[in-house]
Amino acid sequence: MLVRGVLYLVRYGVEPANYQFFQGQPSVFDSPKLMIRGILSGSHNSIIVFGLLLLIAIPIIRVTLSVFTFVRQGDFIYTVMTLLGIFGLIYSFMGAYY
Repeated sequence: MLVRGVLYLVRYGVEPANYQFFQGQPSVFDSPKLMIRGILSGSHNSIIVFGLLLLIAIPIIRVTLSVFTFVRQGDFIYTVMTLLGIFGLIYSFMGAYY
């Protein structure tokens, strides 16, 4: 992600900002197919967004796997604490949309 960010800045970093006219582009968040197509075509924006989504997904996956591990070990206290953590993550993500 860092390399793609640097390449993006090298290519577009010296262009002056034009705030008089806004031209919207299709968002890669609208469709996973659009993001995959952008990654395969080498789009810097799609690769950066994919890297950011991975950075968000990794902690969620770790907490979810921790719940299964603690349930398997029979550790009730850590299971409950980890479930509270998951509910906190879900609440924070849902709160961003409402």
